[in-house]
Amino acid sequence: MMASTQSQGGDPTLAAAIINLGMQAMPMMAKQIYVRHLDQQEAKPIGGALGDAPFFSPDGKWLGFWHAPTGTLRKVGLTGGAPVKICDAVSGIAGAAWGPDNSIVFAWFDMFRVPAVGGSPKLLLKVDEQRGERFYRHPSFLPDGKAILFTIGKADTDSYDDADIGVISLDTGEKKILVQGGSSARYSPSGHVIYARGGKLLAVSFDSKTLRVTGQPFPVVDGVFMSANTGMAAFSISDNGSLVYAVGPVESGARVPVWVDRKGRATRLTLPPRPYLHPQLSPDERQLAIEVEGASHDFYTYDFTRGTLSKLSFDGASHWPIWTAKGDRLTFRSWKTGTMTMWSMPADRSGLPELLTSIGSMQSPESWSPDGRTLVFTQMDDPERGADIYVLSLDGDRKPHPLVRTKFSEGAPKFSPDGKWVAYSSNESGKPEVYAMAYPGPGPKIQISTDGGTDPTWRRAGGELYYRNGDLMMVVTVTAGRTLTESKPSVLWKGRYLEGVGSSCGMAGPTSANYDVTANGERFLMIEDKSQDIVCKLLRVVSNWSEELKHGREN
Repeated sequence: MMASTQSQGGDPTLAAAIINLGMQAMPMMAKQIYVRHLDQQEAKPIGGALGDAPFFSPDGKWLGFWHAPTGTLRKVGLTGGAPVKICDAVSGIAGAAWGPDNSIVFAWFDMFRVPAVGGSPKLLLKVDEQRGERFYRHPSFLPDGKAILFTIGKADTDSYDDADIGVISLDTGEKKILVQGGSSARYSPSGHVIYARGGKLLAVSFDSKTLRVTGQPFPVVDGVFMSANTGMAAFSISDNGSLVYAVGPVESGARVPVWVDRKGRATRLTLPPRPYLHPQLSPDERQLAIEVEGASHDFYTYDFTRGTLSKLSFDGASHWPIWTAKGDRLTFRSWKTGTMTMWSMPADRSGLPELLTSIGSMQSPESWSPDGRTLVFTQMDDPERGADIYVLSLDGDRKPHPLVRTKFSEGAPKFSPDGKWVAYSSNESGKPEVYAMAYPGPGPKIQISTDGGTDPTWRRAGGELYYRNGDLMMVVTVTAGRTLTESKPSVLWKGRYLEGVGSSCGMAGPTSANYDVTANGERFLMIEDKSQDIVCKLLRVVSNWSEELKHGREN
């Protein structure tokens, strides 16, 4: 759940845009945005407003949002109507704000600015990698529109509780660090910067002319719904000083990898809780490659015998590791080049990462062929179409070639153990289903799932294909060769585990499996995450809150 407020000329009757009723949500699903007026009892949906990260225009007549299925930033009138495209935002946005000059600033790694009437985004501020910066998030205009507050995720931290809060002057381009340790800063008419940390709102005196903080931060509100994993804090302050916030717990990203047997019985690994994602077993099953996301994104290997967790990437922007067929290298995706590209490095850390191809962007490596010569991956060429499936051969011209390129969104491609089939998920039927196609083709394409399916994974010893349907782990008996013979899908077990994308790491559309399975199919490595079930149902509104804060009264 997320909340956002802005007043219309100081009128506090327009209260909140509400979306994401759970902390976790699949980006492939466009969610309805609601608005509630303070003089009304019920929140009402805005026609045409399907998306994430809503934000108001200064006059309160428009609502901006990100539309995942098309990868675009859009706006829609609060009275409803057809949404209007502002610009492409293929990767997503990590917060946006609409300024009084009718420009929109949004963050995604760097910070960008685009006219609200539409156009091409211009780079406003690039992350300072020398300082250890990796992500900008949650921009917010100061009232005069001449400066922007924003959150800075850093490479050496997992939690946005340890992020920095910065401000940039739009007149001079000067950037300053205001606070170390917090996120989601907003300006209060009381003359304070309000920000979130550890489920609390803190205030620090702020001079909006010199763009400097004075004095020490002090707590003002407790029990605010927020995520230390993404930096989201569900609160806002209107122009006339009213506060609205969602009451709830902190999503801390405390996930745990677990083994699940074929009867659904779970056993935790002896790893400390962290925001883990995308576990992948090495071919010999002696090691685990896994991502840790949050304020930075890096991946690790875990040695089951020795119980050691070793960090392999150190740039804060690399993730989604998969093993090569021999298990001697790891392939991963990274933002090293400014867009998501694919890299490879020795699993024993004996060499530096190498770029696999300079052709294409928004790429996610998914599966190597059994002979280790061909990589199947996803790539997003056109946000209107979603992700497509490509192959990259280490032989020949080393250029990516499309395998499944349609007007629909495809994802999670996986080679069969004999390399003659590729299983994947597609939303061509209107919802994600699992398919298998002959490789390299031409040949048949077979629908595997019958009532929805994502995240297909073959049993490496052959004979079975697994996929997820919500909380259900499904199994299909298969005989693969020149033809594919498959059984009717059946439920193997049911369990609430992290979906195929994380709270801050993933791409729109059917995505990669967020689990792995042993070669004999007896155990599944899943990610247990209790926070994905967190739901917030209460919004609290405090009138004249900034005036009380100005006179030293805390909430």
